Amino acid sequence: MRTIDIHAHLTPQCFWRATEKGGDWHSITRERSARGIETAVVGGERHPLPLRARWKRDHCRWILPTQDEEVVEPE
Repeated sequence: MRTIDIHAHLTPQCFWRATEKGGDWHSITRERSARGIETAVVGGERHPLPLRARWKRDHCRWILPTQDEEVVEPE
């Protein structure tokens, strides 16, 4: 059986809650530019947070089957 690893990098909801009002999550902070682009600041380096980083697990389970792929989760 052929296996294709399809996965999404999700950012934990606890990160979004902890950094919502300027707080940090394990020393990682979040900033928003004047244009509304969000970045995670890790060790002084800025990393863009794509919109899909906010997706919840259920959203990913919904989108993959539309691509004729079976969703299999590790036990």
